[in-house]
Amino acid sequence: MILLLLTIDLNPPHLVELIQKGLECAYVERFTEAEAYFDSVIISFPDNPAGYFFKAALIELYIMDTYDYHREKEFFALIDTTIGKARRVLKKEGNGWAQFYYASALVYRAVYEGFKRNYWATFYHGIKGGREMRRVIEYDSTLYDAYLGIGVYEYFWATASRYLPILKLFGNWEDGVRKIEIAKDSGQFAAVTAMNALCWIMTVEKRPDVAVALAETLIGRYPSSRTFRWTLARAYLAAGRADEAIAIYRELLNYYQQVKNTTNIAQVNLDIARCLIVAGREGEAKTHLEVVLNTPRLNRTVEELIDEARKLKRKIE
Repeated sequence: MILLLLTIDLNPPHLVELIQKGLECAYVERFTEAEAYFDSVIISFPDNPAGYFFKAALIELYIMDTYDYHREKEFFALIDTTIGKARRVLKKEGNGWAQFYYASALVYRAVYEGFKRNYWATFYHGIKGGREMRRVIEYDSTLYDAYLGIGVYEYFWATASRYLPILKLFGNWEDGVRKIEIAKDSGQFAAVTAMNALCWIMTVEKRPDVAVALAETLIGRYPSSRTFRWTLARAYLAAGRADEAIAIYRELLNYYQQVKNTTNIAQVNLDIARCLIVAGREGEAKTHLEVVLNTPRLNRTVEELIDEARKLKRKIE
């Protein structure tokens, strides 16, 4: 008897098209349109973890942009559904994409916990997600989207000893960066996110020219994106181009003032103050720091911003 083994295809052309269209909308914060595409994936492919994962990632991005938590329970439910759907496929076969969505759900849970300042949960889910992401390429070494998560995981461990010397960790952070570059160059869904991640890493690693080039590429592709404006402003500041960074931060400040986003107003004012200090304009910086210091303590993020503003003010007085 000849047994014909058929691999479960989690990436049929129509699904790929819907996800890519949804991502293009998400990069420029067209949340309603992006969600419609991801909902179409869920409706058309209800047993596929992809739609649930990308909708969860979209809600996470929405919360980070708005600090509106009314869909938090839905986010967690979608993460759990992604994991459940992926595991059902994995029980049937060793499927690289199913493993990818399982690991990605853990990673995005970790990112969200970090956003909420739940650092132990961030560590727990991040470590588990990174380990599970490494298993993706055991199934399929050409699943290049996985190299983003693997690269970030390896970068974290290679650099963690800078901040926690007691760990005595070893490794080359550039190995992690090379893996992220693979995702940037060859990833089906992760290329843009990988470019954004590389930009942030390059600012940390004091390679601001590389960071600026990456961020300007992102803004060139998505000129209306708030997400990538944050990235570009940070890169300009790292490069000592304070005036250009301030101009972008003022655009962001104008938007968040219009929508009365208290937390991001505080964040942008703190970032503008940092830029002004670099530019030698301490007097103006104090004005922006006072805005932060007078912000209502709505959440842990604001509390940390107030603490940072207080420290900065002491340094320049």
